Amino acid sequence: MTDLPLFDRVRSAQARDEGTERVMFNQSLDWRESYRTAAVMFMASLSPGDEFIGEDLRIFAIKTGIAAPHHQNAWGAMARATLSEWAKSARIKIVGVRNARSVSAHARLSPIYRVVTK
Repeated sequence: MTDLPLFDRVRSAQARDEGTERVMFNQSLDWRESYRTAAVMFMASLSPGDEFIGEDLRIFAIKTGIAAPHHQNAWGAMARATLSEWAKSARIKIVGVRNARSVSAHARLSPIYRVVTK
């Protein structure tokens, strides 16, 4: 047994990022481009002041006809990258949290994003 700390914020974030990179590396470029197209359509459907969570983006993408990814974590990896990009460009901001509704999300808390500008 090793003497690793049970909780380590830095190492936890590194493990998350490595997992995200691994999932995305194994996902086809066509699927990632389809997701990006759906994300652009999703943002275009919103107005300043509208609120959503990452799950709403996934549901929208599915409704556009995007195929399921090779691994379910690809949804979250793409959402994380897309939402981070939008937040950095001040298009959205986090205004709270709420539980996800899909059964596979296990009611996890998700950030609520508010559209600031398109």
